[in-house]
Amino acid sequence: RPLWLFDICDANDLFLHSFSLANLKLYIRMKEKLKHAFAIGKSAPFSPNKKEEVVVEKVCNEIVKRHVTLPAIVMLETFRPLNYLGSQVMHFFHPIISSILTIDGYSDFTTLLEKRESVDYIINKLKSIDDKKTKNHD
Repeated sequence: RPLWLFDICDANDLFLHSFSLANLKLYIRMKEKLKHAFAIGKSAPFSPNKKEEVVVEKVCNEIVKRHVTLPAIVMLETFRPLNYLGSQVMHFFHPIISSILTIDGYSDFTTLLEKRESVDYIINKLKSIDDKKTKNHD
């Protein structure tokens, strides 16, 4: 076994001793390329456009009106790491959401959910509307 091989490998890669030099180089290149494959990156402050604000306001008002604010926030928090996937799940809920939004509003809302920063915006909007409704009832 060549000594240089252990200089390249870390403790998790000791199985590499059976690789040929060409396969080892290929493995190292692939490992470098995939190193940041699942990195999230830095998120920029989210500021929705007018169309998105209207859609979020309408959805949040309906959620608060139906007294499902807490389950909605839990769902949003649960899907936060997978918000793109969560936005795709929204296509499953199309029949329910279509009673609240138009087709354009629905597609705008699913597109909005694809943005990682939008989850905080929606949760804050839900909380503020729920707080206003709660204060008005007291």
